Amino acid sequence: MILRIFGKIPGHKSKKRDPYQLERPLTRINTEPIPSLCQVTVNTDGSATNNRWENTLGGIGVWYNDGSRRNIMRKIETHHDRPPSNSRAELSAILETLRQNETNDLIIQSDSLASLRAICKDSLKYEDQDWNGVQNTDLLKGILIRLTTRPAQTKFQWVKGHDINNYRNSRADALADEGREQDIPVEMDTEEWLDRHPAIQDRARLQALEAKHTYSTIVRWHTKKTKWILHQGTLDEAKDEIQGVTGL
Repeated sequence: MILRIFGKIPGHKSKKRDPYQLERPLTRINTEPIPSLCQVTVNTDGSATNNRWENTLGGIGVWYNDGSRRNIMRKIETHHDRPPSNSRAELSAILETLRQNETNDLIIQSDSLASLRAICKDSLKYEDQDWNGVQNTDLLKGILIRLTTRPAQTKFQWVKGHDINNYRNSRADALADEGREQDIPVEMDTEEWLDRHPAIQDRARLQALEAKHTYSTIVRWHTKKTKWILHQGTLDEAKDEIQGVTGL
């Protein structure tokens, strides 16, 4: 017996979907040069100092060409208790590239193999597990939504980082370093928009979940709207009630 959990808003892939059949082929990460035919090649990079600490400074760099007005350098701010980090910076750079190129065919070159694997290989597993225990879900969801809905093609290519022979990647890295000092932050998508967008798969597949995934989902669902105890008086009242009932 196969069971599925459906959300209130059906996803765009829900019709006649075989839960064991992958409708969307995995995107390939290219390591060889890709011939460019009316395509825009963009190099992305992210940078963070004091990674994940309170005083972390993060920035992104998106490089098209020398002197191009489209080159981007912006800072990353703490978002919903998620401090800047190298991984968030790398994903934010890719997300900003997709935002700025809604209709162009893109070749996105990045030296972050972990980010490309998360987008191109692991995203299907993350969706099937309802994003349990996955870091940077807000950025990954934003990237997947734009990859799924944009009318143009997108190709990812991994390049070696900190390679002095790769001028394009070096320029993106320099922009990311400058981005840490900028006044304009990277815009983040709202969680409501991400969760309600029909391009995101309609919740978890039970056969893809382990007990730990199911348990964490239940805990998160039950505590999502729970208010924090803000005053010691509230805690004391609760203790008095327990003592009155149990005598402990």
